[in-house]
Amino acid sequence: MKLVELKTNESGYIARIRGSGSVRQRILEMGLCKGEAITMLQNGPLKDPVACRILDQTINLSRNEAELIDVVTDKDLSTLQNNGSKFTRRRTFKRSKNTDIHVALIGAPNSGKTSLYNDLSRSQEHVGNYGGVTVELLETSLHYKKHRIIITDFPGIQSFAESSEDELMIRNFITEGNPDFILNIVDANHIERDFQLTAELLEMNAPVIVALNMYDEFIKAGNQFDSIGLGKMLGIRIIPTVANKGQGSREILETILELYEGKNLESRHIQINYGPEIEISIQAVVSTIQDLPADDIEVSPRFSAIKLLEGDPKILKKLAGQASYGNIQETAEHQKSRLRRLLKEEPDVLLTDARYGFVSGALKETLVKNPVRERTDSDLIDTVLTHKVFGLPILMLILFVAFFATFEIGQYPMQWLESLISMLSDALAGWISPGPLTNLLIDGVIGGVGSVLVFLPNILILFYFISLMEDTGYMARAAFIMDKTMHRIGLHGRSFIPLVMGFGCNVPAIMASRAVKNKNNRLLTMLINPFMSCSARLPVYILVIGAFFPDQPGLVLFMIYTLGIALAALTAILFKKTLFKEEEIPYVLEMPPYRVPALKATLQHMWSKGSEYLKKMGGIILIASIIIWGLGYYPIKKDTDVPGPTRMSEKGLTMDTKSNADPGQSPTIEESPDTAPDLEFSYIGRIGKFIEPVLRPLGFDWKMSVSILTGIAAKEVVVSTMGVLYQTDHERGSAETLTQRMKSEIYLDGRKKGQNVFNPAVGLSFMVFILLYFPCIATIAAIRKESGTWRWAIFSIIYSTALAWIMSFIVYQVGRLLI
Repeated sequence: MKLVELKTNESGYIARIRGSGSVRQRILEMGLCKGEAITMLQNGPLKDPVACRILDQTINLSRNEAELIDVVTDKDLSTLQNNGSKFTRRRTFKRSKNTDIHVALIGAPNSGKTSLYNDLSRSQEHVGNYGGVTVELLETSLHYKKHRIIITDFPGIQSFAESSEDELMIRNFITEGNPDFILNIVDANHIERDFQLTAELLEMNAPVIVALNMYDEFIKAGNQFDSIGLGKMLGIRIIPTVANKGQGSREILETILELYEGKNLESRHIQINYGPEIEISIQAVVSTIQDLPADDIEVSPRFSAIKLLEGDPKILKKLAGQASYGNIQETAEHQKSRLRRLLKEEPDVLLTDARYGFVSGALKETLVKNPVRERTDSDLIDTVLTHKVFGLPILMLILFVAFFATFEIGQYPMQWLESLISMLSDALAGWISPGPLTNLLIDGVIGGVGSVLVFLPNILILFYFISLMEDTGYMARAAFIMDKTMHRIGLHGRSFIPLVMGFGCNVPAIMASRAVKNKNNRLLTMLINPFMSCSARLPVYILVIGAFFPDQPGLVLFMIYTLGIALAALTAILFKKTLFKEEEIPYVLEMPPYRVPALKATLQHMWSKGSEYLKKMGGIILIASIIIWGLGYYPIKKDTDVPGPTRMSEKGLTMDTKSNADPGQSPTIEESPDTAPDLEFSYIGRIGKFIEPVLRPLGFDWKMSVSILTGIAAKEVVVSTMGVLYQTDHERGSAETLTQRMKSEIYLDGRKKGQNVFNPAVGLSFMVFILLYFPCIATIAAIRKESGTWRWAIFSIIYSTALAWIMSFIVYQVGRLLI
């Protein structure tokens, strides 16, 4: 029978994994091997995906992948064994200076690598309760007993199966970077699964130290483990750790020094025995590789031979330039055919199964698990939060509450900051003599930076909710819930996590797309990620919503975010049918246990993102505000350029014709101490007037057009630009906020003279354009880096800006009729 035919809470044993290529490989590396017991837990919303338990872990499979797995129940097991089917795994295994020490942290996703990295280095990198938190290499150094230890934290991987860029990058680092030690982080609750990666590291002849993390949970569950005994069998040191509590770090550092100084005589190289027939094939391939010069072999010949038998194309590519390349390739293909003929199975399946058998055999002698498995709290919570009917509405409710709180709770500290900035501006105007410097400080620096600073509370609240979703483990559940929907747009649940991360910042979200195994799906995820409205756009939304939609702010904000999600989905469907037609790889995602988030860690994550926002204000936003002020201040018109005796709000010059003046006397021109030049005559006015015709059909005047242009650098600059431009047009000393100045802005000429520049239709059009157009420079750079070419980065600029214009045009024209 097929796995999908198991009923809820019914168990069986894996009899066969059908399919080929990356589909089967991804299933195998998650521990779904022949003979393993598997339990059906539940069907997801819309009956896809399915959640199963295997090797003490909960994983998700789409129904398509579950269809490839044949299982048998207890009553059929004895029959199959009597007919010659092999369900018991082989239990035998063979035992076989400079002051800088380089250590690489490598382990499975969600095994606690970054927690251990933080504890060893005393840093505060974000730790999330789901795979894919580490989206780029983290490196730090520490001094310990006259040695400098350089620690590099890598993204989580399950194996070296070459199904992702991360796995290839890590393997290249081990073979080419030559770290002194590999600190392999193993989740104690998933020992049998995680030790497969350990076995592969041993095959690479890598100097391995194992940190058995989350050991407190493991012992609390009633399990017993002889870490010293297993370490002696494998020829490595195994150190129990509890990284989030700082337990085991000192022992790790001591072990590193012992091994580095050659004081630990127990460590030795061992070799996995794959059984007689497989060993014959391995040795046949090894003999062809060993003929190469030593400098041309980057990894151990045995590891290379195993990967060739598994069909790894990267190894062949590395050997392609050798004279004996043809012989190596021919020998590998011959041995693969031999194994298929003798053992009736694909070589990659045989090798993976044998590797698990090696680990199972070692653990059989050192691990005693509690035979009674109580239903965990995570299981109970999942019966509600991932329910096939209620799961999706609950997710939508959580997101709505996050957006509602971001606006409603954040408006109070926002108003306090607005008052403080207004008081500072007025006080500074009274302390400093009038002139360009005063104008720069008040209109440029305070007007520009201050208009963005007021939204810091809203940013912190949004990141707090994102941190809670990550730290509790709910983010992985969100991927589970959304998998069926994601499939309909050509992606799967694994892409959902980078997309949700995009609500915080698109740059790390695009980097997190590395966790998506298929190249086309990874590119597609990157291209639609900018439609996930990042926190940088939030100040614009809050500014416009506060001015024109004060009655339903949370609902309007939710609708803007929902529009971004909907357009991302429609775009993905279009691109999947035109640009990315290749078959995707299977969706297999571990469901981590729920954990109560540490308040300190959540607040640290929230503040780390808030501090990045503040750094932007002291950097790009400050610089942009000063440049915008300068472009708006210069050139200053000469007195002779001033037309008729009128008071013009677009000028900082006041011209009065006194009623009791001599009729023959020319009108006096009085320069106000708060004077500002004619904005339309200024450089920025000329730029705005030049691009205004393109954006006028969307309801935008030249000031909004300039704000959109400057927002290319960073979306927060949109608000700072508006803060500078609208500050210049109003009398200083006024307590008006930017929102109030926007509401009172009117057209001074043209057919719209006397009409308000802003209205609800314009506000909606403006927010839609900000949501969709030209990703910021940092996002474009991230797309270029992750895709490896400028082609997709430039494509992202063109198609997103074109879509923004079309959607804003529709919103504005329809809004004029309805609002």
